[in-house]
Amino acid sequence: MSSKKYYKNIDFIRVLACLAVLLYHFNILKGGYLAVCVFFVLSSYLSCMSAFKKEKFSLNDYYVNRVVKIYVPLIVSLCSSINWFNLKPETTSVLLGYNNFWQLEANLDYFAHHINSPFIHLWYISILLQFDLIFPFIFLLFKKFGEKIHKSVPCVILGLVCIGTAGYFCYSGITQNIMFTYYNTFVRLFSLCFGMFLGFIHTYFGPIVFNKFKQTNLSKVIFMVYSLILIFLFVFIGAQSKYFILFNWDGEGFHDANWREDWEYEDKERYIVAGSNGCSNMKEEDVVVKTKTINPKPMDLEEAIMQMELIG
Repeated sequence: MSSKKYYKNIDFIRVLACLAVLLYHFNILKGGYLAVCVFFVLSSYLSCMSAFKKEKFSLNDYYVNRVVKIYVPLIVSLCSSINWFNLKPETTSVLLGYNNFWQLEANLDYFAHHINSPFIHLWYISILLQFDLIFPFIFLLFKKFGEKIHKSVPCVILGLVCIGTAGYFCYSGITQNIMFTYYNTFVRLFSLCFGMFLGFIHTYFGPIVFNKFKQTNLSKVIFMVYSLILIFLFVFIGAQSKYFILFNWDGEGFHDANWREDWEYEDKERYIVAGSNGCSNMKEEDVVVKTKTINPKPMDLEEAIMQMELIG
């Protein structure tokens, strides 16, 4: 597969993931949130491949490139918002690249409908900025391992790190509040590490599709199958999927437990107000206590938010 064709296919995956996220926020694709992991994998993979293409890797050139491509557009986006000055703490967290941790500390819930911030989606950019800050040092270290010891060494280490961080993602999904799992950089490491793993594998050992198959249609078939799997996940595997029971032994779902019908108090508005913090990754007795505390009786949005602030 030629380089031009190869990156054309990656661009297709990018467009597919962008559409998935967009349609998810319009409540059309229930599994579109899964595209976030695709973006993290692609970002780290392309960073790795770009670094390998340079004869001499320059820290100065790398950081200048990232500032121009990510940070400058980010500043323009912030300055074009009419709320940027009124949201000074949040704006600062975005500019300094720790917005995901700031949202955790502020107890903001990405899935709560009452959160009215133009910057709530920028947690993703913050994780990318954090990754870009340390990527050159990780890359140079593993590249040295490959040059001084053996090419398989960085691949094996990165593969083990991928397994370990994926395990931590699952463990966090079981034991932690859902927003910790969603926002935390360390929980998201598995996708970033997997991108680097693919980058080293591709550079040191070539494409996964062997040369003898390149003249056939096998590479096209593999790409089509992969694309269809992604589309299937985006369309059918919503947050309420039974498969996410893996992340909670009580089967309360991963992102959104609003679909449950077996609560003692069937307060559907509670999720709209409290978001996933009010219903996901909690044992049944905790869900009931939380509901009793907030008050299962009908109330308007302002009253519910006031009660949540008093509780918090």
